[in-house]
Amino acid sequence: MSVKSEPKTRREMTRVRPLSTLGQEQYESAVHQHLRKIREVKTDIGRCIDDIRSLELKPTNISNAIALQRTLEACYDAYRECSEDFLSFLHATRTVESLNEAAAQRLILDSIDAKVEAAHLRLNEFTLVAKKEGSLHKSVRSSTSNRSSLSSGRSSSSYLRKVEAKLNASRARLKFVEREVEILQEKAALDAFLKLEKAKCEIEIQERKAEIMRESFDTESRDSEILQTRRMRTEEYVNKLYIKSN
Repeated sequence: MSVKSEPKTRREMTRVRPLSTLGQEQYESAVHQHLRKIREVKTDIGRCIDDIRSLELKPTNISNAIALQRTLEACYDAYRECSEDFLSFLHATRTVESLNEAAAQRLILDSIDAKVEAAHLRLNEFTLVAKKEGSLHKSVRSSTSNRSSLSSGRSSSSYLRKVEAKLNASRARLKFVEREVEILQEKAALDAFLKLEKAKCEIEIQERKAEIMRESFDTESRDSEILQTRRMRTEEYVNKLYIKSN
C-alpha cells in the first residue's frame, strides 16, 4: 500500500534555479495550498487510526473493524494523491527550497505508510479473533472438531505472533522515520536562519559602504571648500600687493 518515491537525482541537485520576487510569492502561496489539503487528509487518517487503536478486540467489533478499514483505505488514497501532486509541483519548481521540501515530504510519506501499515496489522487481529470464535463453536459440537479447532488455534496463535512481530517492527520503523523528519525540519529551520542572517549581514555591509562613501564625499566637499577659500585669499593678497606696488 506504500508509495515508492524516487530519490533525488544528481541532476535534481545541480539543475536548480532562483525565483523572482513574484515567483517566490507564487511558490509560497502554492505550497500553502498543498500543505493545507495534506493536513486535512492527514487529520482524517489520524482520526481513523485512533479509532482502530481504541477498538476493543472482540468478535462483536469485527463489522466496525471492516468499516474502519474501508475508511482508512479511502483516506490513504486521498493522501497519496495530494502528496504526489505536491511532490510533482516541488520537482517542477527546481529550487533548493523546493527540493528540500520534497525530501521532507518523502519522509513524512514514509511515516504515514508505517502508521497505516501498523493499523492494518491491528485490523488483521480481528480476523484472527473471528477465526478463533468459529473454532470455539465447532469444538462444542464434536471431539473431532475440538482437535481440529485446537490445531487451528495453534495455527492462529502462530500467525498472531508473526503479526505482532511485524507490528512491533513497523512501530520501530515509524519512530525512526519520525526522528528523520524532525532532523530534516530542524535542518530546514537552521538553513532558513542562516539565510536570514546572511541577508542581514549583506545589508549591514552595504549600509556601511554607503556610510563610508557619504563620509568620503563630505570630506572631499569640505576639502574643496577649504582649497577654494585659500585660493581666493591668495588671489586677494596678490592683488593687494600689486596695487601697493603701483
